[in-house]
Amino acid sequence: MSHNTDQQCLVSRTFLVHVRTDADIRHGRLLGRIEHVQSGDAAHFQSIDELVSFMTILLERRSHA
Repeated sequence: MSHNTDQQCLVSRTFLVHVRTDADIRHGRLLGRIEHVQSGDAAHFQSIDELVSFMTILLERRSHA
């Protein structure tokens, strides 16, 4: 795999996650916004399940493209 391909793979799997200040992770209250860096697709999440679901959908979409 070339360096260029490594970089493309890395970027295609990169997410920016913003956790809100009123989140209480210890008590299962995870709130924020996630953005897929390469596509710009973004979503708000209110749980770890929503966060992981968004990532899974985007990564599966990219692997089938």
